[in-house]
Amino acid sequence: MKTRYIAACVLAATMGVGPLAYGAPIGSNGPVVTQFRSTNESASGFNGCAANVCVSFFAQAFDDMNGVAQGFVQAVFQDLNNGQFVFISCSGPAFANSVSVNQSNGNASVSATLDPSAPGCSSFNVFFGTVTLNLTGQADGNFHLGQDGTFIQEFGGQSVKGKFTSDQFGETFNGAVGSVSGTFSGSVSAAKNSSQQRVR
Repeated sequence: MKTRYIAACVLAATMGVGPLAYGAPIGSNGPVVTQFRSTNESASGFNGCAANVCVSFFAQAFDDMNGVAQGFVQAVFQDLNNGQFVFISCSGPAFANSVSVNQSNGNASVSATLDPSAPGCSSFNVFFGTVTLNLTGQADGNFHLGQDGTFIQEFGGQSVKGKFTSDQFGETFNGAVGSVSGTFSGSVSAAKNSSQQRVR
């Protein structure tokens, strides 16, 4: 399934591409103008419980409201042979480069080392040190959804105009999550948003 369309939105809230990142007023005379920009990339995958060991991962990189790059990475393991369950997640600026998605073709990479003792990390049943994710992905050709649009919002002497673009792809990953290596099926997404707020 491949779809692409252009949408015109009235409210910025309909963009659905993550938070506005940060603003910087420009111009000292006339209207006060603030520029906003944000990016949001994510990847997720699942190994299909190969050899009765189920492994999934999720990684996201984005800009926060102050313009600081942030990241979040999670890995989950469940061994159906012995019932063992393992979970670890980490977040913060240190993981801002954990995932990269090429918005034009869906190629992606995930690279991160999760330490249960590090700040910003939480875990359950992780007794074997760090968990490293190292994966590369390519679009599988089964699904691609692309969206491009513009929006305008006017209220109380203020106006916000902007545009956004986002793409989602079905994805096949190869690599390793912790000690489990192989093929992972999943998806990736990438979104960019820019807007301009003008106060009269």
